[in-house]
Amino acid sequence: MAAVELVNDNLYEWHARLYRLDPDSPLAEDLVELGIPFILLHLVFPDNFPFAPPFMRVVEPRIEKGFVELVNDNLYEWHARLYRLDPDSPLAEDLVELGIPFILLHLVFPDNFPFAPPFMRVVEPRIEKGFVMEGGAICMELLTPRGWASAYTVEAVLMQFAASLVKGQGRVSRKPKATKEFSRRTAEEAFRSLVKTHEKYGWVTPAMNDG
Repeated sequence: MAAVELVNDNLYEWHARLYRLDPDSPLAEDLVELGIPFILLHLVFPDNFPFAPPFMRVVEPRIEKGFVELVNDNLYEWHARLYRLDPDSPLAEDLVELGIPFILLHLVFPDNFPFAPPFMRVVEPRIEKGFVMEGGAICMELLTPRGWASAYTVEAVLMQFAASLVKGQGRVSRKPKATKEFSRRTAEEAFRSLVKTHEKYGWVTPAMNDG
């Protein structure tokens, strides 16, 4: 059986079968137990591939703790789960204490991605400091037009964000949720203000309480 095949004879859309996993991993054990021979992946290639990356998602089986998933089946809008932080950081300790398995992020990609950055914000939990601003907006030069490079991958962005959270001494907020609006609209407004400020004055490390 072929490892890849075209979807509806479309050269830019593939189904790929992933047969090999770490045999000692819990996921590999699940596949053996359930008699599932492979993980089916769906890849969609942009017109300018290989200068831009393909979009890839898991079709089946349904896997818990997936890295990313589409929001309302929209290829340009993702939810991503950040599982890995410095285990010795106060934020990682907060997550363990509160039983929170990951940080949920919302990414919105522009039509000209990867030549322009995605908009990214924290959905939950609410985080104080760590360069996280109102509405979950993220104060990180990499996410601005001036700081972005088309070679960046989503994984690289998340790794940089994880490092920024620790560097900025991020903590899970213990304040009541009703104290301040926490929405995409608020995040977008905060981020636009951030970009405008840095375009005027240059990029400097902000004060911790500003993000």
